Amino acid sequence: MPWAGLEPLAGTVARLGCYRGIAELHSLALAAEVAGWRRFRSARAFTGFTGLVPGEYSSGDKTRRGSITKAGSEPVRTALVEAAWAYRFKPAIGVTLRRRQRGAEPGTLARSWKAQRHLRRPPQRGTQVTTEEEVTPLT
Repeated sequence: MPWAGLEPLAGTVARLGCYRGIAELHSLALAAEVAGWRRFRSARAFTGFTGLVPGEYSSGDKTRRGSITKAGSEPVRTALVEAAWAYRFKPAIGVTLRRRQRGAEPGTLARSWKAQRHLRRPPQRGTQVTTEEEVTPLT
């Protein structure tokens, strides 16, 4: 898409494309819809913006959590949910991802790799995983 390389979104689109599951179309949708990423003080604030938080039903002393609220931007929510499917496989840097990461800043690449390791890790309650996985990139 030629417009993905035009300012003011080109830098953001290129950085988002370094993440697994986020190619040009999703990165363009995220960059256009979110615009100012620094306005979110935490991940919780961002997930609230996207509508990817559980709904809550409260009555008296009972609290029940339901499905996601879907209150935020639908294109952003769709892009994130579809990108999440890419993280069901073990962390790796394939040919396509390596091509998208070419020329990116080291900090962006480090965050991308950290996201792969973190999102693939099984949830563990009350413990912290301290081991580093070693990866062999696909060639």
